Amino acid sequence: MPFILQADPSAQIIVSDLNHTVVEEWKHLLDKELDSPFLYYASLDFCDIPFKSCTVDVIADHGGIINCIGDQSTALRECYRVLKPGGILVSLNGFVTKETLAALPEFAQRALLREYPSIFNDLYEDTVLAGFRKIDSMVTDTWTTDEGDSGIAEFVRGLGITLKFTEYVRFCEK
Repeated sequence: MPFILQADPSAQIIVSDLNHTVVEEWKHLLDKELDSPFLYYASLDFCDIPFKSCTVDVIADHGGIINCIGDQSTALRECYRVLKPGGILVSLNGFVTKETLAALPEFAQRALLREYPSIFNDLYEDTVLAGFRKIDSMVTDTWTTDEGDSGIAEFVRGLGITLKFTEYVRFCEK
């Protein structure tokens, strides 16, 4: 975001999160650090973006689609809907590969597939089905559940395992 504002100080940016407390924390920090009159804040879910169709130039997602309340394919369709023609979705997310799943003990595989089936979806097919015409993906890193605190991290620790996620950034053009 600072780079966008440096390139275009009048760019209008909406900072959002599902949780209003997170949005308030971002507002507190960014109002102090950037002091831009063109920053706006909203608490919203990617499955129900409250904007008119074809009104947004860029959507930057850092885990919002994967952590949406509803169906991830619905979230991708909503992103497509609100983007202008030629608009870009930049999505940074992670998933667990089939190879990583296969290397786990069978009891852990069953438990993860039952409780967290969406973590095995890299969302590529859903992105295509949403309508995006150009999709470029790049694996950027890996991380494990040992590195963070989350519901899934607690769940896998309870199973006595560590789970490795593959992180990617995807550029999707409408």
